[in-house]
Amino acid sequence: MTKRFIITGCGRSGTRYISHLLTNIGLECTHEKYFPHHVYGNYHIIKYYLAKLGLIKLKWKMPPYGEAAWEAAPFLQYLPSKTIVFHQIRHPLDYIKSRQRKGLVYLRIRKHFTNISFYADTIEGFFNLPLGKQVNYLAKFWIEWNKLVESNSKGFEYYRYKVEDLNENKIAFMLSKVNYEYDRDVLAYHVNIIDKNIHTQNKKKNENISFDMLESNVYNELHEIAKRYGYSI
Repeated sequence: MTKRFIITGCGRSGTRYISHLLTNIGLECTHEKYFPHHVYGNYHIIKYYLAKLGLIKLKWKMPPYGEAAWEAAPFLQYLPSKTIVFHQIRHPLDYIKSRQRKGLVYLRIRKHFTNISFYADTIEGFFNLPLGKQVNYLAKFWIEWNKLVESNSKGFEYYRYKVEDLNENKIAFMLSKVNYEYDRDVLAYHVNIIDKNIHTQNKKKNENISFDMLESNVYNELHEIAKRYGYSI
């Protein structure tokens, strides 16, 4: 009776952590196994176009019951209608600091699914930009990607939560929504031993990054959506 579910949000928001935690509890949840590679990869893009035409639904054979992947956001509307959508968010400043040190610019997926103009098509090009431009780009991406999750989740059973708030009770709530029977002691054990920073890189974050670097229009939009999500910037 366990329901199919997807966990998505902006990158660097803990999808690896939550997939690892749920799988250890006993609810199998893959991480970036289905999205985007089996939908938008070089050999599977036909699935995406068939889904856009309404000829198929994007789904995986269960189990696993869930998939955690930030790149699932553009494809949510093509999932089976009874899929549960969990929108996992992270404070924008923490996201920006974490993403900036990796330096990727999401070139292919950005061109197709966001309206962000950015003139650095390589990692080196990204790092050669002034820090302020890097921060503005990443702030725009946080805004657009989270809005994309929201818009593509219309019609689904949808739940949004902050990764910072994940605790035993929050996980129990998620498990109840997908109809998964679990042992509370097992849940408590794994919540306590699994580090939320499971995917943190060894590179040191740039602590000079701040919202003061943002263009005024970017700051205003970020402030609006962050406040709605329960964050103070």
